Amino acid sequence: MNSIFNFNRFALLVRRQWLDFGKIYLISLLVVTGAIIITYIFNLPKYTDDNHMPLGTVIRDGNFNMLFRIPLFLILGFAFISITASGYFSAMGQRPKAIIELMIPASTFEKWLCSVLYTGVLSVGSFYLIFYLTDLGFVSYIRHMLEGITFSTEGDEIHGLENRAVITRLFFAEFFEAGPVAYSLLIPQVITSLFLLGSIYFHRFHYIKTAVVSMIFLWVVGYTTIRFSQWMIGMKPMRASASFGSDPKLTAYLFLLVSTIVIAVFLSITTFFRLKEKEV
Repeated sequence: MNSIFNFNRFALLVRRQWLDFGKIYLISLLVVTGAIIITYIFNLPKYTDDNHMPLGTVIRDGNFNMLFRIPLFLILGFAFISITASGYFSAMGQRPKAIIELMIPASTFEKWLCSVLYTGVLSVGSFYLIFYLTDLGFVSYIRHMLEGITFSTEGDEIHGLENRAVITRLFFAEFFEAGPVAYSLLIPQVITSLFLLGSIYFHRFHYIKTAVVSMIFLWVVGYTTIRFSQWMIGMKPMRASASFGSDPKLTAYLFLLVSTIVIAVFLSITTFFRLKEKEV
């Protein structure tokens, strides 16, 4: 039998870990789902009794824009995936539970792979799915409610006023068309890898300690970057031919993509070796 990876042994480990991690995951998922639904209900347009027009709507270029979805997606998504990842190896900080976890007949690679499956795949994927289904239901309802409503916009001097139908779009449709979002799709993996490492690195208060260390690190990196940029600006101006790339935005997006890949891989490898140290 392969001592590094065995599919049957890994399947049993996944089933066993669900008994512990599944409780935290399901409770967090129910809370997130309720928060999303309540927020959508609170921000639904309401009709008046006299003219049957929606109140509190924001219409731009014929689109009914639900701007609350962006902070809801970012804040709630970060909280959900970070909390679930931070609680995965929390038992390692308690000696009785840690002994039981270390005695599980599975290799270090299988335990690490199982943690990545639950935190990096299941948690992130389930949040995307819940948010999409909730958004789909409410957008369908709003489309039916605003059906037939038109608005007028000023055109140029020749065309004058133009009537357009009021429409609303799915969040992910707007999200992916807002820019090259594909370059930031691995950011959730960085977050889960970071808090997963914190859950096995710290013995107590995993989430708080990981968040504090992360904020300090980001502050140091940000301050260093700003100081370095100011130092570079103070030097002799660089010639235009020395600039890297023809499109500064594309260069920044590529840098973001490469950085997230490197950081996610580094944190995952560090988590693996930290888990291996625990096994020893």
